[in-house]
This record gives sequence, structure tokens and C-alpha cells, in this order.
Amino acid sequence: MNHAPQTIVACCVLHNLCQIAREPEPDLWKEPEESGPPPRVLESEKSDYFFSDNLRQTLADDLHQRLSSR
Repeated sequence: MNHAPQTIVACCVLHNLCQIAREPEPDLWKEPEESGPPPRVLESEKSDYFFSDNLRQTLADDLHQRLSSR
């Protein structure tokens, strides 16, 4: 957890460099309407998605707070 903010920033920088280099985005990253119908989600997987979304948002909020307090 100590290195999570730096890792996230590094990923953002690499993503931006890929965009500058005009690297194509993988189909996996495209919106459902761009790459076909949305994937089927099993009932048992819905809680995993919910947990992942909450965890992602918590990490983003923490990173924002840490960067804002500098």
C-alpha cells in the first residue's frame, strides 16, 4: 500500500505516453458499444465487480487526497 500512489501515477504516465504515440487501445478497454455487446456477468461474479469498483474508487480517493495535501 505504501507504493500504490506512485504505481498508479506511473501507470497514468505510461498510458499518456501510449496515447501520445498513438498506440491503439486494446478491445478490452473499449466501451461495449464500440466492441460489441457487453459481456455476460454471472450472478456469482456481481459481488466481485462491486468489490472491485469500491476498491478502485477508494484507491483513487486516497491518491487524490495524498496528492492534494502536498
